Amino acid sequence: MTLSFYFITLLITIILELLIALIFSFRKRELLFIVAANLITHPILTIIAGIIRTINSNFGQNFLLDISVLFAPELIVVFVEFFLLFLQFKNKYSWRHILLLSFIMNIISFVVGEIILRIFLL
Repeated sequence: MTLSFYFITLLITIILELLIALIFSFRKRELLFIVAANLITHPILTIIAGIIRTINSNFGQNFLLDISVLFAPELIVVFVEFFLLFLQFKNKYSWRHILLLSFIMNIISFVVGEIILRIFLL
């Protein structure tokens, strides 16, 4: 993955997750924290996914198998972002609201990202 493609995927992730956060009634300043959380978790997940893709020689041949292999690291990101968001917004939103937000943001951006990756790189 080239650096420019990485930044495109990061931008798409941030846009998708901000749109979802808006649906969840998050406001302008709160959205900045979601961007910050993404700037922490996105590069780490991209590196881990790259390692998994490199190690697994069959990667790219079976979409459902690939998704299942990458699901564990993505699930970790869901909980890391939940933890970061919960620490920041626990006095304003319930933990259930924040967990659901984190789960939906990350699952949607993960699936869209995998589709884009398959269209342009695999």
